[in-house]
Amino acid sequence: MTRLDERERRVALWAAGFGAVSAVALYAPAFDDFTAAIVLALVGVAMAGLLALASRSGSRLFTCLAAGLLGIGPWGYAYIIGLPFILLAGWLMFRNANARRTAGGRPAKERPVKEKRVREKRVREKKPVIEAPSRPSRPGQSKRYTPPAGRR
Repeated sequence: MTRLDERERRVALWAAGFGAVSAVALYAPAFDDFTAAIVLALVGVAMAGLLALASRSGSRLFTCLAAGLLGIGPWGYAYIIGLPFILLAGWLMFRNANARRTAGGRPAKERPVKEKRVREKRVREKKPVIEAPSRPSRPGQSKRYTPPAGRR
């Protein structure tokens, strides 16, 4: 599991704050009319708190999931407010895929193959070099079939 870097953590914490403020601001005009608005605002604040906790834990996967959850969260008809959280989740997912694919600056699947090639190259370098013969020699007798010696 990959960890968040400092920039990703900062962006996720800012997004959590934006989510909490947006949830309260979206449902604040309806607080007088019915209690469902208060409950929806509290759900939005709880989801933003979950995003903040996930970013504080440092896990990129959990932060991505919390941002996606907040993106589809309590926005109702104002779904455009959830778009930044969906984009944050996509960005974290993309960064997670790149971090897993490139471990140490090279692809993780090619690492054993590359080490094998280096090992084979070292073995080839250690073998003594055979000098070419001065005149061509005839091949030796075949172990599978030797023609009769009478026809020369």
